[in-house]
Formats: sequence, structure tokens, C-alpha cells
Amino acid sequence: VIGSLLGCFISLSLASRYPDRVCAVVLTNVYHYPPKPPSSSSSTKEEEKEEEVWEVKEDGSHLTAIWNKRSSWLDPKLNSRITYDEMSYLLKKQERYSSKILIQDASAYDFESAAKGTKCPILCIRGEGATTLFDAIGLDLSGQFEKAVDMMEDVEVAPAVKPGGLNLINQDAEQWSEIVNKFLASKGL
Repeated sequence: VIGSLLGCFISLSLASRYPDRVCAVVLTNVYHYPPKPPSSSSSTKEEEKEEEVWEVKEDGSHLTAIWNKRSSWLDPKLNSRITYDEMSYLLKKQERYSSKILIQDASAYDFESAAKGTKCPILCIRGEGATTLFDAIGLDLSGQFEKAVDMMEDVEVAPAVKPGGLNLINQDAEQWSEIVNKFLASKGL
């Protein structure tokens, strides 16, 4: 099973739940989101606002609001792509909420149990560029990657891929494939 970023949680979850069906796991840019501290029973206005479903407005102001978040500092072409991606995400989130599926909060996952429950070999790969980016914006991929790896039993850590962007599997496909193939061959897979 192969996972990247949030897909790492899904991969570990599958491997720990179905050990008879998963013979190896490859995690790319794995990130351990620490669990949130328990909250009090009364929610704040901010928490309630976060849980509101995004609303499509007839006048298109929902798109303008997304665009304006980044328009002062982001190139218009890139902002167009990001506006489209965020709108798609919010529309899908709306569908999930209506079905009572709340998956966007990675800290809600029990990463540690899934990591410790995975008994097959695990390969962890991180991109140097992704690490630099996460570290620069305060998300500490360097530290969170190490915390995640420390929770796993049969784990091998590959040297960081260079340039190794966020979408490592697509951006550095040859390097990534070479590392994965070598790992799988060493396990007789």
C-alpha cells in the first residue's frame, strides 16, 4: 500500500486492520499530526464557525472570497488554480458533512495505534523540498517525520529525495520508483 501525506494515515490504517492483505507499506512525506488536547464541552463561536458548511452564493461572492485571500501576494494564474482547488475541496467537504463524514482534521486520526499496529515492513521517504517548505511555514516536517517513524516497528527510512517537492511521487517519479523497487526487492516482493 502506498500513501503520501494524508494518504499515509489511510495506508497505515489499512495495513493495521488487514495485515493478511498488506505485505508492505510505502509512506511518502509522512507527517504525524499530534492529537488535539481535549476540548471543553462548550464550544466557542470560532469552533462553531469552523464546522459550518461552505455556502455557494448566487452572486458568486463565494469565489471572490476565496480569490481575495491570496490575491495581494500570489500570481493571478496560480491563484486561479488554488481558487479552483479550494472551491472543489469545499464542495466535497459539503458533501461529506451532509453524510456525517468528517475527515479533514488529521489530528483526529489515531496515527500512533495504526503505526504500532502495522506489522508488515514500512518504507518512509521524504522530499527535501517538502521538508524545507513545511519547516519554513512552522509545520516542522523534520520533527514530525521523525516522531512518526519512531512509532513504527519494522521501518526503513530512505535518504531524503532531492529536490523532493510536496508531490514527490509525481515530481520525482524516477528517484521515488528506484527507492521503492529496491525496498520491495529487499523484502522479496
